[in-house]
Amino acid sequence: MLESIRLHNFKSFKDLAVEGFKRINLIVGRNNSGKSNLLEAMYIAHDPVNFELMIELNKARGIDSDWKYIRFFWNELFETLNIELIYKGQGYKTHIGLYEHVDFSKGKTVNNELGGFEGEGYSDNDKFIYYDGKIRLSEKRISISYKGNYQFSYRSKFVFESNNLNTEKSIDNISRYLEQGSIELAKEVLVEILDSDIKTINTAADDGRTIVYVTGSDGKGHPLNHWGAGTERIFNLILTMSECKDGVILIDEIDNGLFYNALRLLWDKVMYFAEKYNVQVFATTHSHECIQHLVESAVANNKKDDLAIFRIEKYEEKSIVVELDYEKVAQNAEFGYDVRGY
Repeated sequence: MLESIRLHNFKSFKDLAVEGFKRINLIVGRNNSGKSNLLEAMYIAHDPVNFELMIELNKARGIDSDWKYIRFFWNELFETLNIELIYKGQGYKTHIGLYEHVDFSKGKTVNNELGGFEGEGYSDNDKFIYYDGKIRLSEKRISISYKGNYQFSYRSKFVFESNNLNTEKSIDNISRYLEQGSIELAKEVLVEILDSDIKTINTAADDGRTIVYVTGSDGKGHPLNHWGAGTERIFNLILTMSECKDGVILIDEIDNGLFYNALRLLWDKVMYFAEKYNVQVFATTHSHECIQHLVESAVANNKKDDLAIFRIEKYEEKSIVVELDYEKVAQNAEFGYDVRGY
């Protein structure tokens, strides 16, 4: 299990250290405090020479993948980026930079190393160079360079805010599980979520839309959302967690698209399946109600020791992280005080 992370030169973080991670970790703070950036750093650190991760993250933020905007993908890496992860007392470090291939004249290539490296990863689809502060289209390649002392063998998933909000994507993901023959797993998950006997799960097309139908003990088929708003999204999230068995899941804005009355169900099931699948959960929110329901769920399920809540604060243009005391958070939630920071 990940115990701590240290960052240097990643987006809004010049230097940041977070320690004391547990099985369920909630990152809170005001808008633009850097919550999502922290999850992104964890995600990139899992596969530091995979170009597609940076593109995937930026697409999720609505940044166009057209070459004219490609410089936004790599800006963070033109300053040396260091990420240090601690897993169960063992430290793993990565040092990431960009390795330039710049053609000045007469075919002469000058290699300017922007960070030490022991391995290089190339992407045939990325033919750009960085020169005079700009990315330019080129027949030369740009490669990411790194050095590190770790080999990751665990699974990780990043659930983006846009995917939480998009019911159609949730249904597509559920359909994929059913098509892959994971019906028994899906039934097991859904029985736990709905607390009801499930006979069958299938999909059907209705006016051009795919709908998940569930047949209960009464023998009648009902659309999945018959059981309440947010059920589809929670079901999709738990299925995604099943893919991260013995690994890590990163969930940006976990409460987005869910009504207030679905938040308790969300946390109850996340806690249950995190233990069942041995998954470490990192999630962000700026919702007071989401924090309140997490605390209530931890108390009801006797999972207080599995929970850590961190608040990111801005102080004199620097970011700091404060671990919130569980008892104070519980008390503040009870009396309606805001713990998200300012």
